[in-house]
Amino acid sequence: FEVSQYLNYLIYKKVDGALKAKYKSKVPELVQTIIAESQAYELDPIFILAVIQTESTFNPKAVGTSGEIGLMQILPNTAQWIAKRYG
Repeated sequence: FEVSQYLNYLIYKKVDGALKAKYKSKVPELVQTIIAESQAYELDPIFILAVIQTESTFNPKAVGTSGEIGLMQILPNTAQWIAKRYG
């Protein structure tokens, strides 16, 4: 394996092992998104996995006590600001 292929494999295994059965069909899409976005914004994909693990334990339907949502527990206002800033 090339290093990047092995890293992609490890990311896949982590996501596949962490998502509940009802979300398993989303594993390839989520892995592709993590890899693509980490490359686009020059972030370590392992860092992204750590944020997701810490914030939502890989529950896409997670909702925080202050209204933060999703895998990375981002507030809707923050998401809008980020989207506007980065197009």
